[in-house]
Amino acid sequence: MSTEHLRHLAGLADELGVAHSIPADPAELTGRPEDFRTAAQVWREVAAIVEQSSGDVDGKLGGIDTAWQGADAEAFVAHVRDAGLAGKDLVDSMTALAETLEHTAEGVGAQQRRLIELTAEAAEDVEAAMRAGETGRARDLLAGLAEPVREQLESIADHYATFTRLCDDMAGVATREPGRWEPQAPGDVPAATAGVPEAAGTSPASASEESGEEQSASGAAAGGVAAGAAVGAAGVGMGMMPMGMMGGVLGRRGGNAERQNASRFKSNPEELFGTPPDAPPAVFGDQPEAQQASGEDARDAADSIDLPSTLQPAPPKPSIDEVLAPTVDPGSKAPDANGTASKSRD
Repeated sequence: MSTEHLRHLAGLADELGVAHSIPADPAELTGRPEDFRTAAQVWREVAAIVEQSSGDVDGKLGGIDTAWQGADAEAFVAHVRDAGLAGKDLVDSMTALAETLEHTAEGVGAQQRRLIELTAEAAEDVEAAMRAGETGRARDLLAGLAEPVREQLESIADHYATFTRLCDDMAGVATREPGRWEPQAPGDVPAATAGVPEAAGTSPASASEESGEEQSASGAAAGGVAAGAAVGAAGVGMGMMPMGMMGGVLGRRGGNAERQNASRFKSNPEELFGTPPDAPPAVFGDQPEAQQASGEDARDAADSIDLPSTLQPAPPKPSIDEVLAPTVDPGSKAPDANGTASKSRD
């Protein structure tokens, strides 16, 4: 299916007022089989290099027996021969992969040519009906194109699914069977409901029906999507796009369920850094209640053991006059000239 055919069909559909979503690139419907051929050629070239290297090593093993003998020589020769056998197995695997790529490209190319013929014939018939003024017949011809296009796209999906199964067998990964195409008229799935999550109080019966619809919708997605992982490894873009004028041959995508993200960004500081510790003691102003209570407890404890505490108020300091002229006890006399105080006599 060439770009000119798609543009011609899109122009006819616009002229008739038929809703459609025809892709500008045919590869969005059929893939790019030429990329498979390119990948197959690369694998064949690499297989030829490995085969030549293995043959060169095997050819030189015969001369080792004449120059080196003993247990070490025999062990070395056995090791190199094992490496040569592994190289031959690698060559066989590369060749098989190249043949599979070529077979897939041939099958998809044949179905692609059939699609080109279908669209060309349909475009001619629709254009002839429009020239005759039979717009209703032209619309019917466009609607009748859905079934044959669906069959061709299913065949293309089967080719990609076969290639995917081969790659999964090599990788040891289970594969899924290709889905069947389910035509759908445009506008059946409102765009506003595509991202609305389901209600929490869904009954088991409705949940089972919705899960079945999701499975059928995912199976009815583009057949090339089933081979997406393997095709992507070969460098092939396999984007698939629904065509409303062909009856929604690519089926529904994604269902009505919103994908729930398993992780979320943390914006609360306590979630990021944890619960902060108690605030340090205030330097200025009143102390917090907790600090005042702890200060009173410490003061009581200090008073009970009669030890000075930094939390007790300091005693008043004597003035300078009191230091220079200390007070004298009334029961004692002032000191005499010898510096001794006389005791009072009874």
